[in-house]
Amino acid sequence: MFGNYFFLSLFLICIFSIDAVNAQSSELKQNNGMYSLIAVGKNKCDDPDKAMPIFNEMLEYQKTQLPYDFVGFCGVYDNGGSGCVILHTSRETFDAIQEWQATDDKWLDYASRAWEYCQIDNFAFTLDKLEKK
Repeated sequence: MFGNYFFLSLFLICIFSIDAVNAQSSELKQNNGMYSLIAVGKNKCDDPDKAMPIFNEMLEYQKTQLPYDFVGFCGVYDNGGSGCVILHTSRETFDAIQEWQATDDKWLDYASRAWEYCQIDNFAFTLDKLEKK
C-alpha cells in the first residue's frame, strides 16, 4: 500500500516539475523574440556601492516615464568597473529613449549624482550595442 502512494506521489511530482519547466521554457521563447537590441554601458567607478542604487533608481524612474518596453539592470563588472545592461525592443525605441534621457531633468539629476560617485564626466562612458539580425 505504501509503495502505491510512493509511486503516485513520485508521478505527481514529475508531472508538476515538467509543467514548471515547460512554463519557464515558454516564457524564455516569448521574451527571446521581444528584444532585438542590447546596450551595454561601461565606465570606471570609484564608489560603486553608492552609485549602483542611484543607477538602478534611474532605470526604475525611466520605466515609469516612457511607453517603451525595456529590461535591464546596473552593476559592477569583475574588473571593478561599472555599467548597465539594457535590452530594447528595437533600435528605434533605443534611440527614442536616448533622446528623452538627454532632455529629462530628473533623469539627468540621477545620472549626474551617480557619475559623481563614479568620478567620471557626464556621459563619459562607453556604450556597446548588439543588434539581433
